[in-house]
Amino acid sequence: MPRVCAEIPQSVFVAATEGVATHSKLASAYFRTRLEAFSRDPLGCGQVVMLGDSHTEMNDWDAAIPGDLPLRNRGIGGDTTEGLLTRLEEITLSQPEAVFLLIGTNDVWTETTPEMTVSAIARTVRVIRAKSPDTRIFVQTVFPMRVEYGPNDRIREINTLLKARSKTAKFKLLDPYALLVDTSGQLNAAYTDDGLHLNAAGNAVWSQLVTDTLRENGLLDDGA
Repeated sequence: MPRVCAEIPQSVFVAATEGVATHSKLASAYFRTRLEAFSRDPLGCGQVVMLGDSHTEMNDWDAAIPGDLPLRNRGIGGDTTEGLLTRLEEITLSQPEAVFLLIGTNDVWTETTPEMTVSAIARTVRVIRAKSPDTRIFVQTVFPMRVEYGPNDRIREINTLLKARSKTAKFKLLDPYALLVDTSGQLNAAYTDDGLHLNAAGNAVWSQLVTDTLRENGLLDDGA
């Protein structure tokens, strides 16, 4: 059956950022800026949505993924699991074909525990599943960091909990962390210029994982 999508009202883009305690002042302002941009170009029905924080936002998905897939970027730099939960209505109203979710990196700088982060991710999945039951949901492990103060131990704990949760939850887990980490447990130096974000080489590794997943699940037919 064809997807039936509701019209997306402008009200869904009004950010109640004062309620997002885990946003910094800078992140709060940028959150509003990004939602304003989304309001000018809302999601269409049945697209593939890349959902997350700066990692998602900074990758050029149209260039990275081959073929003509209707793929949309809904990454917001500085966003947290708490912030993402406040902006799911646009996602669910558009009834996406698939959602690739990567969130939690910014949680590790807050008082949010790994357990709280994973619980929020699970709640995100439940909201999307309840309101858009045909959407395929791919949850991705949090990337490692390569900075002295980087809390890689918390990231590993989040990912361990995500893997345990994926055994019973209704999402498929992708593990970009395993492709990006080096033998010391940090982000591979070849994949980053600032220790926090992926460079072109790192994004190529991540994008290939997403491309392979799209193909394996019949979502991408590019003749490869």
